Amino acid sequence: MNNSLKSFYLKISGTKTVSSLVEMIVTEFIPEQLLSYAKLNYMYSSQHRVYSCDVPEFLWDRPRSFVQHCLKNLEAACYCTSQQVQEQRKGLYKVQSEHSCEWYTVDLGDKDRFPSCECRSFNSTFLPCKHFFAVFKHTDNSWYSLCPDYISSPYVTLDSDVVSSQKHLEVKEVIDKDTTVCTSSFVGSASTCKENAVHPVAIDCCDIQCLKSDMEANEVSTAQCALREKLKILQDLSYICMDHELLRNATAVIHELAGKMKCSVPKEDLLPLLSNQDDIKLKLRVLPPQKRKGKVKAKRRRIEKRISGDTGNQSGSSKENLLTDCTTIGLPGE
Repeated sequence: MNNSLKSFYLKISGTKTVSSLVEMIVTEFIPEQLLSYAKLNYMYSSQHRVYSCDVPEFLWDRPRSFVQHCLKNLEAACYCTSQQVQEQRKGLYKVQSEHSCEWYTVDLGDKDRFPSCECRSFNSTFLPCKHFFAVFKHTDNSWYSLCPDYISSPYVTLDSDVVSSQKHLEVKEVIDKDTTVCTSSFVGSASTCKENAVHPVAIDCCDIQCLKSDMEANEVSTAQCALREKLKILQDLSYICMDHELLRNATAVIHELAGKMKCSVPKEDLLPLLSNQDDIKLKLRVLPPQKRKGKVKAKRRRIEKRISGDTGNQSGSSKENLLTDCTTIGLPGE
């Protein structure tokens, strides 16, 4: 965050005073960081998208980096045999390294102690290593045998409050299913709302239309990006493909698609109409105003005229004084 603040925000805003720096941090930097934090929490949650069946349930609703780390070590633990896991006492095990004869002590901990392992991976990340998953595989212990404070730590879980607050953004499915029922449930009487309410968040009809239009715009933007990516791939393949028939067919297909897209573009006076330009302009960051140098240059010209016009009355020392005055007010001397 410190690097982002220095390399991006400060360079763009050009702040030079403490007050402008604080204003930029409070009004731009922190709100944008919080928005990014909320979006990532929601995107990584099971409320946004169903997890793959390859991901164990205990890894749901956790940060992506943590899930990837655990899946990697879970796969590595598959090569560990039951002979390589020895129980010392309840919650304490010895696990042999698969690459050497070295044994590592794995402590699952309890409600008062965090888990630990002697391997380098755990000591550098403090995240579950493959030795933990080897213990889970060959013993009756599981992920929930670890310290409750560890498995519910904010470092390895999502922010449930943020996820629940972002849930109302995913209303497209409900809107497409029955907009009429949804509208009547919000504008009707209190009893009607209780009977016919189909959405957990109480929003009015205008909000529904705005959310629907925003989602449609996002879908269009996503489709545009996907199309451009495919076109880049086609452009690269066009240099190495030597099949004349395939190239000719591809050209014909692309020509037909280009004609359809040209017909679908809205026009005004036979010119393509670029929509949403006002929205795009609002999203652009306001550049800092440039300093006006006209007054400074005019003042310099007046001083230079005085120096050149009063050569008969001014001595060399007074001319030096005027040049010194120029330097004092920030003007370059001769």
